[in-house]
Amino acid sequence: MKPWSELLKMNPEDRAAYMALPEVAAEMAEDERKSREAKEERERRDAAYFAARQPEEAKCLMVSVGVPRRAVGIVIEKADETEAIKAASEADDLLVLSGSPGCGKTIAAALWVWQYLRDPKRWTANDYDRQINFKGSVPIWVTAARLSRWDRYDEEAMKALLTTRRLVVDDLGGEYLDKNGFYTGLLDELVNEREANRRATIFTTNLNAKAFRDRYGERIYDRIKEGGRFIACGNVSLRKAS
Repeated sequence: MKPWSELLKMNPEDRAAYMALPEVAAEMAEDERKSREAKEERERRDAAYFAARQPEEAKCLMVSVGVPRRAVGIVIEKADETEAIKAASEADDLLVLSGSPGCGKTIAAALWVWQYLRDPKRWTANDYDRQINFKGSVPIWVTAARLSRWDRYDEEAMKALLTTRRLVVDDLGGEYLDKNGFYTGLLDELVNEREANRRATIFTTNLNAKAFRDRYGERIYDRIKEGGRFIACGNVSLRKAS
């Protein structure tokens, strides 16, 4: 078959007649077949590459959003099922996981985030630079102590906190409660906004229901009970003795 540079110099009638020749048509069909097979093979390799790469990227994203590295390691290695994990697996509203230290609350919340980030449908592949990127709202993981220092007057920071698809506030009860009620006001806004817009949220705490209500007030406790669940996860520590 003549080079395309020569074909382009031919008048349309001659070019059409040439390309209609049986031997030329057969060569073009063979070239198209090879090109199609090469594309399919490239797509298979890329799919295998991205399938292998995506879990590692999801793991890195888990760490970057603030999930404790110990919890990341446990959930990736397959955490044993606990009461907390059972409750968290169905969390699509407000959920408080309550229980003594070591009963698996943080691990359950971490697994909940991992299952969300691990979903291949939430990632896009860039064939140009062979990068994969998470699409949509990145979860936020924040300790209660860090939440107490959240800038309530930073519009972008508050928007992220209130609108992220999945939010974990870990270890409620471990933060300092200021005498002016700033933290309680922030928590109240957070609970109200996320419950009203049905945005999935997990709180973990060592406080039982009564202690939680006494610390944060009837308003916050009732809103959680009305729009979500308060789950007691047991008092047996699952942590191995050192």
